[in-house]
Amino acid sequence: MSEAIADSSAGLTHLALLMGICGGIGLVLSIVGIYSVMSYVASKRTHAFGVRMALGATANDVFRMTLTEAGALTGLGLVLGSALAVVIARVLASALFGLVSIHAMTFLGVALGLAIVSLAAACFPARRALSLDPAAILRGQ
Repeated sequence: MSEAIADSSAGLTHLALLMGICGGIGLVLSIVGIYSVMSYVASKRTHAFGVRMALGATANDVFRMTLTEAGALTGLGLVLGSALAVVIARVLASALFGLVSIHAMTFLGVALGLAIVSLAAACFPARRALSLDPAAILRGQ
């Protein structure tokens, strides 16, 4: 009997493995995409960082401002993405019999991981730009 059960569920096991691999690839791609966008946005603001520091802002003030803006963008993305993920999970749960698709800890873990990646992606280019001389930034060097 156990052999018959194993034979009948072998396809589901492989399907679950493939879906897990695809989910992992999607997670890695989203991390790379978030890092790329946040890094690009922060690096394009180097001139604005130089202007603020030349006018008297400290490096910590500019860094805090950068993280605040990145946090707002990250929060908006997480709220919209989580809402869309819950809707899609409910649709899939109704379409696939016996599937329990909404796990709060999974949603929370993925959202927390993406928030950390997003804020880290904003930190590195901002720190690099803040270590430069404001006069050199304003001259365009």
